[in-house]
Amino acid sequence: MLEANQAEIRIEGLTAPIRALVAADTQSLSLHWSEKRLAEKLKPMVEAQKPDLILLLGDYSGISHGPAQKLYNDWMRVDPQAAARLLGGLEAPMGVYAILGNHDWAEDGEAIAAALAEGGAKVLRNENLEIAAPGGGRLILAGVDDPIGPQGARPDLALAGTDPAAPLIFLTHRPDEAMRLPRPASLSAAGHTHGGQICLPLIGCPVAMSRHGFSAGLYETPKGPLYVSRGIGTAALPLRFLNPPEIVTLNLIPAAPPAPAQPAPKPPAPRPDSSELIAREEPRPLNLSPNLPLATVRAPEAIPR
Repeated sequence: MLEANQAEIRIEGLTAPIRALVAADTQSLSLHWSEKRLAEKLKPMVEAQKPDLILLLGDYSGISHGPAQKLYNDWMRVDPQAAARLLGGLEAPMGVYAILGNHDWAEDGEAIAAALAEGGAKVLRNENLEIAAPGGGRLILAGVDDPIGPQGARPDLALAGTDPAAPLIFLTHRPDEAMRLPRPASLSAAGHTHGGQICLPLIGCPVAMSRHGFSAGLYETPKGPLYVSRGIGTAALPLRFLNPPEIVTLNLIPAAPPAPAQPAPKPPAPRPDSSELIAREEPRPLNLSPNLPLATVRAPEAIPR
């Protein structure tokens, strides 16, 4: 059953919260996500999250690779352009932005990109753009193409000309590409792994489609926070186990501004040494009790010789 999950990420430079919905790997096949099911279930589910921003992370096509997959593709394949057009037609106040995945290029990346644009999505292929953010702020979105695409994956081109002081969200189908960023992003979002797709008790998910071991969820990396979606569809086998599909709303929260610098404490006054204490000590009157008689001092008597 498709889950609608949430995660919270604090981002420096944001002026107001943003709800960014991530959908990855629909890989439309009639067994799972037909065009009809996308329209009747996924679209209302996305709308119910009330996102400010929608990010589509590739693999709208469900085509699989290799001669053994021919019957699978012929039997269950759904027109990926129709699926891409429907997903591109989702609506959010800040817009819908998309990248392509390896399955898209295995089918027809140019046609799928055109279908996404026809639906209303902006497709990012090794490029970036700046959009207005709530509260009068700004946000940079950068996206890479897939490595098997004609341009390859170029994180350096995707970030070219961006302002390092502005919040930056980096979109990549494969999570490993985030580790090639020339500088850390405020947030990277990826799919591709399906969360391992099939997970086993006590063992976990034996198949990882990441050289860095990324599977699903939020990671803290040297290149900034990275969220890897479990995705919606399946690859190779039309099966998931202990690994439900998801869409996820990333609640982007402005990071708290740094606390103002506190004034340095004043050094303690120097303590005088003992000689100064003695010199400064004022004479005090002798405190004689009035009940005690004063001693009488007599002169010594003469001693006869």
